[in-house]
Amino acid sequence: MHRRTSSPTRLNRRVALGGVGAAALGLGALDRATAQESTPENQGGSPIVGVWQWDADPARPEPSTFAIFHADGAYVEWQPVGGAAIGIWRMTGERAYDLLFVFPDTDPSLEGFGPGTATFTITIELDEKGNALTAQGTVDIRDAGGVQLATVPWSRPATRLTFETNPATGSIPATPMAATPTS
Repeated sequence: MHRRTSSPTRLNRRVALGGVGAAALGLGALDRATAQESTPENQGGSPIVGVWQWDADPARPEPSTFAIFHADGAYVEWQPVGGAAIGIWRMTGERAYDLLFVFPDTDPSLEGFGPGTATFTITIELDEKGNALTAQGTVDIRDAGGVQLATVPWSRPATRLTFETNPATGSIPATPMAATPTS
């Protein structure tokens, strides 16, 4: 049986092609690292990451809204009447945050829809346990053409949604009621 051996030329081509392939893989990894460096910082370790229920103002009961603070700094909120809002957040201190989000609705009533935007610019303070927060800031309301209609103050508390703390357990009301009588 004749054993075939590679010629030095063939071996050098294989080594060269392998080296080119490895270099290409290395450059691809370098490109990915560069792209990652240009995206927002992953804030996955932040205690605000998770699902929250904004508590309605007891003086003006309304359906609950729910929000998700994503680890990448994205924010999504849903409410039954106003639809969805999108936004961004960042950590500014140990338990302090900035939040900016936009709803495509300018009608504050639960009965209507007004084309335009309601942009919330909020500062947040998270409690020591990480299960409740207080937020305050402003809402900038603009019509569909971008003309400012109003700027109003806004403040609300929120509660972290968990399997133990949620509307189904009764620990967070689904629709808070103002001055609900107790027996």
